[in-house]
Amino acid sequence: SSGVTETNLASDNFMSFFRHGYYAAAKFADGVVKYIVDELDSFNGQTRDNTHIIITSDHGYLLGEYNRVGKWTLMESTTRVPLSIIPSRKLQSLYPALKVGTKVSSPVDQIDVFPTLLDMAGIPDDYQILGP
Repeated sequence: SSGVTETNLASDNFMSFFRHGYYAAAKFADGVVKYIVDELDSFNGQTRDNTHIIITSDHGYLLGEYNRVGKWTLMESTTRVPLSIIPSRKLQSLYPALKVGTKVSSPVDQIDVFPTLLDMAGIPDDYQILGP
């Protein structure tokens, strides 16, 4: 046995139940992010002025595509991950052209996140994680 339990996903009840739970978890995560931002705003002004918020994930998820649910395949939808960067107010004031809330549909590689964070923090990228 492979250890993978097969379930008939053709059942509308199962998919409705599964998606409901998945979207409820996503909504809860959104609420947690809002709580964090509100808490940062309630501290002294410098806290939010100097805090970047980065939200990402290590994998995507199948929600019934290909008659599968989960994350154990390399189908395109499981390779897509969310990436949200909420820059500090200080960074936003330094770059007025930076539009918070902009949605980008082009691919982003997770290996680019670390150098981007270093740049946002004003730290030289001496790590050269991609080589010389």
